[in-house]
Amino acid sequence: MALTLLAYIFISIICIWAGCLFYIFFPFQLSNNNNYRKPLTIYMISGLILITSISQYIVLFFPLSLFSLFFILFLFILASIACRKRLVEHIKHINSSFRTKKPAFIFCFLFFFISILIINSGPTILDDTESYHIQMIKWCQEYGTVPGLANLHLRFGFNSSWFISAGILCQKINGIRSYLFLNGLLSLMLIFYLLEKIVDFNNILISNHKAAVGSLIILIIAILSWPMLRGSAANTNYDFISTSCIIILFLELSLSEKHALVPELIIWPVYLFTVRIINYPLLLVTLFVLISVYKKKGIRYMWRLFVFALLLVTPFICRNFILSGYPLFPIYQIDPFLVNWKADREKTIEILNYVKYYNRVNGQMDLSQISIIKFPAWITIWYHFLFYYDKILVALSGLSYLAYLFLKKSQKKYNPLLYVLFASLILQLLSWILVAPDPRFAYGPLLFGIYILVFTITPSSSIIFSSKKIKLYGIIISIFTFVYCATKVKSKAYENWVTPYPLPVPPVKTIIIDGIELRIPEKVLNNWNPRCYGTELPCLYEVDPRLKARGKTIREGFKLEK
Repeated sequence: MALTLLAYIFISIICIWAGCLFYIFFPFQLSNNNNYRKPLTIYMISGLILITSISQYIVLFFPLSLFSLFFILFLFILASIACRKRLVEHIKHINSSFRTKKPAFIFCFLFFFISILIINSGPTILDDTESYHIQMIKWCQEYGTVPGLANLHLRFGFNSSWFISAGILCQKINGIRSYLFLNGLLSLMLIFYLLEKIVDFNNILISNHKAAVGSLIILIIAILSWPMLRGSAANTNYDFISTSCIIILFLELSLSEKHALVPELIIWPVYLFTVRIINYPLLLVTLFVLISVYKKKGIRYMWRLFVFALLLVTPFICRNFILSGYPLFPIYQIDPFLVNWKADREKTIEILNYVKYYNRVNGQMDLSQISIIKFPAWITIWYHFLFYYDKILVALSGLSYLAYLFLKKSQKKYNPLLYVLFASLILQLLSWILVAPDPRFAYGPLLFGIYILVFTITPSSSIIFSSKKIKLYGIIISIFTFVYCATKVKSKAYENWVTPYPLPVPPVKTIIIDGIELRIPEKVLNNWNPRCYGTELPCLYEVDPRLKARGKTIREGFKLEK
């Protein structure tokens, strides 16, 4: 845990520093009111995006080694020297926000902090993390971007900028599992943000009170639903960053005036698209805000943000193409280039169908049976196989969206951009339910439905949700979470006082193809399938008879013989 704590401090400082630089270069606000102050979590996420944008270019040509991190920090030092006066202003704002924290906030956050620290230092708990997430981070750190990597294992073509973020900030330490640090910190970043709304809010405005109630409900759901705060801290999954960003955007939009969040509403959706392509509907928010900025301030005001957004998505598409031969893998229909490392089209279609049908029945039914059941008949089967916490969330969210649509009288109160976000999240839910209806892919849109209804109907004079009661609930939840996580320390798997729990080391079978050693792991720990964990690269699960090396080294990539 000691090493995990040091990693949190190190990553937080870098992200906050980068966040300050982000807002120095993008100080955009279209309103005349300068009272809006960005929460610390927004600084950290915007800083993370800036770090990721630079790293995405580096990883195209070089590994994300410690040298790459030092190069980025060197750029930050130069930028800080050039803009030192404005940097000091941002640091003063962040420092003042810390000084005003109330004892109740510190108490709650400390309990949550210890809880997440325990989980994040424990064993990994997710098949995908153990099968290919960690491997993808290792490929970034050791080789950069390898042509035709998807030919080793098709899931290696599932490119995500979150792997780039983890690769640059969670540097490899020999013999120590460092890959999960960023996910644990992400859970803490969201908790910090929600607690500011729940425990540390100013109750002068009715909207602040309503946001506190909505944030409380979101925190409760995020604690009870394992894949969110607790699950994110136990794996390297790249879904929770999308959930966190969407939560922050809709909370801020419900409280801020129009155009107070111009940089975030343009850049964050583009970033989330590079995290996972299923976030594409959020690009409508980016487009709407860009047009709005252009109409109000002209092209000179918006060009910098537009160019940054373009620079953010360009290396993502390039890396997709290098890994798989498709610019938006696994969307095989977009296939403009003929290259010798292209992933097998039939296998790509096969894995898309597997993801779609597997998530309709949660692995509890033969996929050939569910594949012949048409929409909407399979919806009842899908809902039946959901975990209990997902059943509750999906039902509450669906009812909340329907109820909110009938509450037309109160809709004029909100920031108009909130309705643009509302429309894009509805579109995202429609895409999600048809393509891959696993709730963890859509926790953000699902939570939005509940929040917007709560924000609409919560009475300001409620006895149940009085200011004191809201803060008391926050304290109770933090204690409950701490007690739950503290019981895990009784297990030897969570007694990791200095370093995190080590990754299992499965025995491997070695196969040589064109002079390159490939490693195939065996099953360990009673898992239903073999998993690479942190096995030395290249690690894969089966060797296609057509697999060939494109050259004499791993860096030159792999192809399938025709």
